[in-house]
Amino acid sequence: MRRLTDATKYLAIAVLVAGGIVSNPGSTAIAQEPAAQEPAVQAPADAAQSAERSAIRIGAGDKLEVVTYRVPELTLRTQVGSNGDVKFPLVGELKMAGLTVSEAQTKIADALVAQGYVLNPQVTIVVTEYATQGVSVLGEVSQPGIYPFFGPHRLTDVLSAAGGLTVKAGQTITLIHKADPDNKISLDIPRDLAHSPNNVEVFPGDTIIVSKAGVVYVVGEVNRPGGFLLENNMPISVLQAIALAQGFTRDGNQKEARIVRRTPTGLQEIPIQLNKLMAGDGPDRLLSPDDIVFVPASNMKILRRRFGDAAIAASSAAVYYAFH
Repeated sequence: MRRLTDATKYLAIAVLVAGGIVSNPGSTAIAQEPAAQEPAVQAPADAAQSAERSAIRIGAGDKLEVVTYRVPELTLRTQVGSNGDVKFPLVGELKMAGLTVSEAQTKIADALVAQGYVLNPQVTIVVTEYATQGVSVLGEVSQPGIYPFFGPHRLTDVLSAAGGLTVKAGQTITLIHKADPDNKISLDIPRDLAHSPNNVEVFPGDTIIVSKAGVVYVVGEVNRPGGFLLENNMPISVLQAIALAQGFTRDGNQKEARIVRRTPTGLQEIPIQLNKLMAGDGPDRLLSPDDIVFVPASNMKILRRRFGDAAIAASSAAVYYAFH
C-alpha cells in the first residue's frame, strides 16, 4: 500500500475536525470512538424517559453514574462529597449538589469543551442512589413519616411502606413533586390502585397526602346527632345514617325530613319521607360526603305530648286533693 502524501494526511485531519472527532490537529483531546467500532455505553433508559426525573436535584451523598457517549474513558461511577463536589477525570472537581440532572450534564459537557478535551460531548447522568431525600407520607396512613427511597417508585410502593391506608382514608391523594411544588396533583383512589393509571411514579423529595374520608351529618330529632365517617370510602344510605344516630326521638317528624346537600350553585334541600323508607316503601337513598340529614320536630307530637303531660299532672293533682 502506498504511503499517504502530506496533502492526503492534512485532508484526513480536516475531515476529522469537521466531523467533531477531535478538537484541533495539535491538541491532546481524547478521540471519540466511531459508533461502528465501539458500541455506545447505555445508561438506564428511565433517566431519558422522564422529564420529572431530570428535574430532581442532586444532593450530598447521592451516587451518580456519568457516561460520555463514545468516550468510555470518561465513564464514571462516583458519590457526591459532603461539600457537594464530584471529582471528574480531566476537568477536576465540579459542584453538583443543588443542580438538576439536566443542569449537571450541561455543566460537565461545558467543562470538557472549555478545556479542549471533547468537541461535542454528550453527557448522561443517572442518579443511582439518593442519600438525602426521602418521600414524606402524611394524612390517613397507618404510619405517617419520611421514608427513604432510592430512585423513583410507584405510589403503591410508598403507601405500603407507610403501612397502607387507614379506615378513615378518603377518596383522594394529593401528590406534590419536589421539582414542581406549586403544581399539586390530585389523584382518585380506585379499588385496584396497583393496576390503575393513578399508580404514578413518586420521586425522592416528593410529598404524599392522603385525605380523610368524607363525613355525613345527622341532626335534629335523633337520639345521637353528629357526624359519621364514611369508612373505607364506602358510601352509606339515609337509613344507615339514621341507624348510626340511634333512631328518632319521640318528637321526630319522619314525614318532613330532608337532606341538605352542598352543590356548586349553593345548598340544595331534598325532601325524604323517612316513614315510607322505614316501611320499605321506596328505595333508600345514598348520601354524599358532607350531606346533612335533618329530622325536624313534629309540632303535633309535641302538642300531644304536652297535653298528655298536663292531663297526667291534672289527674295526679285531683287524686292528691281527693285524699286530703
